[in-house]
Amino acid sequence: MKTFIIFDNGCNTLDRYTIINQETGDVFGCSENPDSPKNPGRFIGNCAARHIVLPGAGWRQKLPPKRIIRQEAESYINNARLDPDWIGREVPLGILPDGVRRWVAQLASRGRAALDSAHLSQDLANATNGSISPASAALTAAK
Repeated sequence: MKTFIIFDNGCNTLDRYTIINQETGDVFGCSENPDSPKNPGRFIGNCAARHIVLPGAGWRQKLPPKRIIRQEAESYINNARLDPDWIGREVPLGILPDGVRRWVAQLASRGRAALDSAHLSQDLANATNGSISPASAALTAAK
C-alpha cells in the first residue's frame, strides 16, 4: 500500500500539492518549493481529528484505533477523487518537482517532525491574507 497520496490543484493556491498520509490521516500542503521560507510546506490537519478524545483535563489525547484513522483517510481520499475541483487531481510521486519529492521523503522518514517551528509564523501569515487552500479550509471546518 502506498503511504502517501498526492493531489495537485494546478497552481490554484499557494499550497499547490496536498499530501495525505494514509497510515496516520495527516494532511500536508506544499508549493512547488516546500523548503522556501516564503511558502513552506506545512501540516494542515488530520482526517480523523473529530475522533480524537480529550479525556480528563484535556491535555491527554486518546487517538482513535488505526482502523478508524484508515477509514477516515480513505473517505477523505475518495471524496477528493470524486471532486477534482476540491483539492485537485491525484498525481504519481514520479512526476512531482524534485523539491516536493524530497519533502515527501522527509515526511516518510520523520512525519510531522520534518516540519520545524519556523513554518508556524508563515502559516499564521497565510491565514491572515486568505491564501489558505480548500484542503486547509475543509479540515478546519471539520474540527
